[in-house]
Amino acid sequence: MSEPPGWNAWGPLGPPPPEEPRRLVPVSFGGLLEITARLARRHAGRLLVLAALFLLPAWLLNAAAGLQLVSAVLEALPVPAGIEPVRRPVTFTPEQTRRIAEAALLLLGTSALVGSAGAVAGAAFSDVVEQDYRGLEPSIGHAGARALRRLPAMLGVILLSTVALLGVLLGGLVLAALLSLIGGIDPRGGGLGVFLGLVVMVAFVAAVIVMSIRWSLSNVIVALEEAGPLRALVRSWRLTAGVAWRTLGVLLSVTLVAAVIGGLLSEILGLTFADLIFGESSQNALIVRTIISATLSVALAPLLPLALTVLYFDQRVRREAFDLDVGPENP
Repeated sequence: MSEPPGWNAWGPLGPPPPEEPRRLVPVSFGGLLEITARLARRHAGRLLVLAALFLLPAWLLNAAAGLQLVSAVLEALPVPAGIEPVRRPVTFTPEQTRRIAEAALLLLGTSALVGSAGAVAGAAFSDVVEQDYRGLEPSIGHAGARALRRLPAMLGVILLSTVALLGVLLGGLVLAALLSLIGGIDPRGGGLGVFLGLVVMVAFVAAVIVMSIRWSLSNVIVALEEAGPLRALVRSWRLTAGVAWRTLGVLLSVTLVAAVIGGLLSEILGLTFADLIFGESSQNALIVRTIISATLSVALAPLLPLALTVLYFDQRVRREAFDLDVGPENP
């Protein structure tokens, strides 16, 4: 005998259970790195386009400025006759000094441009991660526009953190100098004051390192929570409380991997397309190597922002029971 509609052999079927909301779960240190690698593979095309749009022009300008500074210095140095080194003091003419100073200022300006472009690109990479976490298809246009809107706040984070870190270093230097003069001791002669000064200076340098680690999520917070500079620094400090070593491990691991991959590829490509074609010490080989190095740096640039964004979500899961149905704007 067949069962009536809505029944099976064990009784009424009843309504289907409600669908469980998709939730994030805490992941291990290795899981963070694995998710970062998976995101990099899954969205490689989008990440490379965003990196090329925001980073490549700034990196190439900075590389050109560096070459100009090297060229200005080399042109000002005397050329030794034969293999004998130049023994007289090196002096620059006013024209040579002006050219070196202009090249140095240009390098400084392009370095600031690289920092700003890196902040915008990092915000765009974080947006790609967030869209992936929410099961959406990341959009290059959405990520780029959102990152550009957050540029003033990100520059504020850079300014506030730089001032704070330099202030701590300067305070440590002043205190170390005062301690080194305890009892009228000459710092060059050693003694207890000099030892205390060195201890204080090491302690302040360690404090700067800790502050940098604890503030490492501030750009992600600015990008995804649309927080102001001060709130982003405070919130990053709170999210990384108790996990400074874990955060440092993520920073070092990803940076080391990117450095090793970039260094190996740069050397292989430089040898192939620069040294073998133009000669090892030629100006053209130096230019080609510089372009290769800048391009590889841009291509590998998404790795660290991706890892920090994954760490940001993981810390929110651990501390705030973060759910994907709760947006970053509502922590």
